[in-house]
Amino acid sequence: VDQYDSYSGWPSSIKPASEESISTKLDLDLNMIRTEIVCFKCKSHLGHVFEDGPSPAGLRYCIDSEALKFQKD
Repeated sequence: VDQYDSYSGWPSSIKPASEESISTKLDLDLNMIRTEIVCFKCKSHLGHVFEDGPSPAGLRYCIDSEALKFQKD
């Protein structure tokens, strides 16, 4: 399972659902240095990726819930 509880309050996963669907860019807003995740096609904001996730990659993809489609198990 790629999703996990990061205790950050945001839906988090260790990798994107599809690498081809996203791109990243530097986000310097709010006096922070972050990596923003945007839609590859329309460039809309999807969330951020941080380098404090679990091993082996150590990445935490935090996707805004408005950009997700939740499904029941």
